[in-house]
Amino acid sequence: MGSFGGATDPSMVQVVDGFRLVPSISAAERYDSNVFLTPKTSGVDRSDYVSTLKPQIRGLFDEGGMKANAVVGATAEYYAKNRNFNYIGANAGLSLNLGSILDPLWQGMKATVTDTFSYTPVPPAFLVGEQTGSTTTSSQVAYGGPNGIQVGRVSSISNALGVSLTAPVSQTLNLAGSYSRGFFRFGTSEVQQTGLLLNTSSETIMAGVQAKLSPQDTLSLNYTQSTFTYEDASGLAFTTRGGMLGWAHLFSPTVTMTSTAGVQIFEGGGVSSVSGSSNSSSSLVPTAGLGLTWKDQTTMLSLAYGLSLTPSYQFEAQPILTNTVSFSVKQVMPIPDLVGLLSANYARGDQFGSTSANSISYSSYGGSSGILYKITTKTFLNLNYQYMKFDSQFGSQAFSMDRHLVSLNITQAFY
Repeated sequence: MGSFGGATDPSMVQVVDGFRLVPSISAAERYDSNVFLTPKTSGVDRSDYVSTLKPQIRGLFDEGGMKANAVVGATAEYYAKNRNFNYIGANAGLSLNLGSILDPLWQGMKATVTDTFSYTPVPPAFLVGEQTGSTTTSSQVAYGGPNGIQVGRVSSISNALGVSLTAPVSQTLNLAGSYSRGFFRFGTSEVQQTGLLLNTSSETIMAGVQAKLSPQDTLSLNYTQSTFTYEDASGLAFTTRGGMLGWAHLFSPTVTMTSTAGVQIFEGGGVSSVSGSSNSSSSLVPTAGLGLTWKDQTTMLSLAYGLSLTPSYQFEAQPILTNTVSFSVKQVMPIPDLVGLLSANYARGDQFGSTSANSISYSSYGGSSGILYKITTKTFLNLNYQYMKFDSQFGSQAFSMDRHLVSLNITQAFY
């Protein structure tokens, strides 16, 4: 699996042939400066000390070209001060590569299926990686989040399913397509929210071609269509459809780049929680993405940028034009079995096409740093610090909050 296979999870072991179940358990202690996920309030102590236990079972399969990586886990948290915050959450993930199973239908056709599920009273603001052995997937962002917006402490359920296909026409030309759908829903809130929370769902289709121009370059041309629906606003929805051009380039064995750019037609509208009125419009919206990766035997750096239209799930049912930037580093240290981890995220979103005084905007950023010590191949110890800052605005109302986290985590796999 290379230097970084299972970099933060000892259950990510390599399976050469057959099926393997890998149970694991993590125990952590952390200091959290803002367990309420709310702005500072006079006389309210938002800090707490939290104990976490995470049992997990990972299933790995590799046979006949077909590969599967599935995980089911639970999260139990105990709060020293706010005992009413104690909870048990759940998560599951699947990454399935069907390999050559579709060859009888179309020689060389490849298909992958991904699915992620999460229930937690602590909704994330940014996506995290390695749940199923990879970072962000198309299915994870199918429901439009997390994209840098941090809501208060509230029960939330999310699910995202994605399927992708490629079929060769010649040695240098492939047909490609994908389908994804997902939802993000909120339940009961344990603290007062700074704005109305909105359940959203989405569906996206993509179809196009991929051309291998050289051993280093691949071009793609795709048609995409996405529909985002607000489930609490009488089915109010908006749709984007258009074209996207992609370019993947291998600069060297250690440096790769992927990029996309396109224009889509936006159709739909939003509804105002202030006036109760709805509006509809049609206009052009840009979309873009860029990914850079450096990877050798000791260092892995990745930089990603994205520009897309996503639904707002706070304040009002309105489309948000969102910019996101993420950066991460994994560095093998001179001390044997010690790995340094560093990451940063930034997001900026503004209500698309709005000239209203009650428009929505937000910005957020955060970073983390830590070290991971591989005591054995089955036992990892991780010390981490994380800081997050969130600012949002709805009309003349402004909300700001930050959060400091210091955690010590030990994970043991059994195989």
